[in-house]
Amino acid sequence: MQSAWVEEIRASLPELPPVKRERYVTKLGLGRDVADVLVEHPKLSAWFERAFELAGGDAKRVANFLVNEVKRDVTYHGLDAQFPLAPEHIAELIKLVDAGTISGKIAKDVYGEMVRTRKRAADIVEDKGSPC
Repeated sequence: MQSAWVEEIRASLPELPPVKRERYVTKLGLGRDVADVLVEHPKLSAWFERAFELAGGDAKRVANFLVNEVKRDVTYHGLDAQFPLAPEHIAELIKLVDAGTISGKIAKDVYGEMVRTRKRAADIVEDKGSPC
C-alpha cells in the first residue's frame, strides 16, 4: 500500500533538471553545455520544449537560437520568466531557416526586428525580400 502511494507521488512530480539534462543530451543530441543552460530555469526549458515541438526539425538549432539570441532578452522573476516572444514565433522563424528561405545570420536580424516591431517572421522576410 505504501509503495503504491510513493509511486503515485513520484509519478506526479515534474521531471528534475538532471534527468531533463540527460534527456536533452542523449535523446535530442544537445551538447552538455547547452543542456545545462536550458535546465537552469524551469520556464527556459518549458519554452525550449514548446518551440522545438512546434518547429520540429533540429533540436540543436532551436536550442542554440534560444541560448544565443533569445535568452539575453529574458527577464527572470524568481520562478517566473518573461520572454520577448512566444515560442510559436521563434518556431516560425526556425522553420524559415530550415526551409532555406533565410540563413541563420539573417534569422538573427529578423529576430531583432520581431522583438522591436512585434511582427511575424514571415511578414518581415516578405517585407525585406528574403535576402538569404
